[in-house]
Amino acid sequence: LRHVMIIGTWAEWLYTEYFEQTAGVGEVRVDIGKTHDIDVYFRNYLMEIDGAERLKDGLRDAGFLPGSDYKGTFFLGGIEVEFLAGTAGAGEGIVEIPSVGIKAERLSDLSLLEPAWVEKSGYRICIPTPASYVAQKLFINPTRRPERKRPQDIRKVEVLLKAVEGVPGQMESLGELLGKLPADKRDRILEVAEANSIALP
Repeated sequence: LRHVMIIGTWAEWLYTEYFEQTAGVGEVRVDIGKTHDIDVYFRNYLMEIDGAERLKDGLRDAGFLPGSDYKGTFFLGGIEVEFLAGTAGAGEGIVEIPSVGIKAERLSDLSLLEPAWVEKSGYRICIPTPASYVAQKLFINPTRRPERKRPQDIRKVEVLLKAVEGVPGQMESLGELLGKLPADKRDRILEVAEANSIALP
């Protein structure tokens, strides 16, 4: 599904292969780790997506059970799949994705994420560009919930930035992204970076 983006730790795990496929840099390792939580972001939840109607049945057939929090989460053993959506046409809250019939949590800061593509196990997977992922992590840090995840996110940014230093064009992409953001968002990102001794282009 080209309009669905995998975010969170699974995107971080895929960056090693992304750098190899897009820049031919195979020795760059993004050693952040991978959890059993899978975050699935519908970039435009109002869009009709071919095949999306089969997703709910596919989860059920695979043994996933819906969570009781009504936030678009599904569980199988220790695996949690959470569905997220942007805030097109509405503010934050819970919304049902029409083409899927699954509820998702709307989060406004997800609009900072820009799409990139990586091939894995025969699938073409949409993940955030490393530059937009760094920017989004820094932007949400002051309000991140639960608070215990704030230092974890800073550590992830540090690890990813160290990795992209060895990939041609990546730091330039981050500089370009910061340059085109509205001043209030850019200033907040730079303030968080400075408070955590993170150097940005």
